[in-house]
Amino acid sequence: MTHTDFRILLVEDRPEDRELIERELHRAKVLFVSRWVDNREAFLREVKDFCPDVVLCDFALPQFDAMEAMAILRRYRPDVPFILVTGAQSEEIAVECMKRGADDFILKSTLKRLPSAVLNAVKSRDIRRDKENAEKKLRDQEAQVRLVAEHTLDLIYLLDQKGQFIYANPSFQRSLGIDPNDLMGKKGFFPGSPRRQGSRANRVSRGLGNSIEPHRAISLQRQRRRVASV
Repeated sequence: MTHTDFRILLVEDRPEDRELIERELHRAKVLFVSRWVDNREAFLREVKDFCPDVVLCDFALPQFDAMEAMAILRRYRPDVPFILVTGAQSEEIAVECMKRGADDFILKSTLKRLPSAVLNAVKSRDIRRDKENAEKKLRDQEAQVRLVAEHTLDLIYLLDQKGQFIYANPSFQRSLGIDPNDLMGKKGFFPGSPRRQGSRANRVSRGLGNSIEPHRAISLQRQRRRVASV
């Protein structure tokens, strides 16, 4: 199976181990470009400039170790997967790294699991990014809707599934003299008596959100239902 090219940052001081890692990835037909570093300064530079999709890191290096490398990565690229690739004698340390935020660890004696670990880590990263982007887009849309609702002259409100107010915009205060906070938890669509409504009853009220359909809100508003206990 052929996969999309990945940018892999290898943190390893032994050339023979680096070659074994790359050979295993090539054997699994993982397409990638890689950079190789073995000290803190080079690692920091490549984290910033190379923008890796995943970091594969040995635990013990001459100038720094995996714990420090992971701390640097989390500071500058917090969503980039960090996979520890270590010797069998370091398994307990690898478990400790997992507790501190490493995405996975692979023993050098069992590198066959490395390709799937890389693919799964990057896939999980992409899912998290998509979710965060979708949530941000939703927050932005909600902020835009609220901005309109807060400044329009129309009466805009949101009811829950029980038909109770969970939001009413400031126009209720400006147009009807009703504090929107007084409506929360009360039932009804169009507050106030027919006399108080007057010509205002001809305004179209809009229901916002997923809990109620706008056309339903308009239909019940036209029936001039009063809010209980207002």
